[in-house]
Amino acid sequence: MIDRRTALAGVAALFGTTLFAPIARAAGLVPGTLPTISEGPPSAAVFTAPQRALVTALSERVIPTTDTPGAIAAGVPAFIEKLLADWSRPDDRVPILAGLDALDARSRQDYTVAAAQATPAQQDALLTLAHRLLHVGDRDHAGTRISAGAGRI
Repeated sequence: MIDRRTALAGVAALFGTTLFAPIARAAGLVPGTLPTISEGPPSAAVFTAPQRALVTALSERVIPTTDTPGAIAAGVPAFIEKLLADWSRPDDRVPILAGLDALDARSRQDYTVAAAQATPAQQDALLTLAHRLLHVGDRDHAGTRISAGAGRI
């Protein structure tokens, strides 16, 4: 069975350590003062309650429960917070927290509900939009300019 450190090392090797430096640091691939992966809860809260709820909801959309456990049962949301609390630098957290807030703001704008309480289809649409903005450009389906870099989606 593969352990968490080996899995993270594989992700870092596959995508490169510059993709998300905390993953590389957590896997022990980058020398430094931060410890490698340890067990237990995060050393400090990183997310607000609404951000934590959104990370939980979106994690389950990406890794849903099927005939096998989903993200929530696997502890993915808690591990993401631990990664950010214990192995990321404060400046590593800024785009992630801003992105969560931008997703929530977009959900409130488009669906008049917090993203964590949006329907699965609405959450999928938000994830698709965020993915497209990160990988395709800064325009929505109608060609409207949307600035992800400014914390807006």
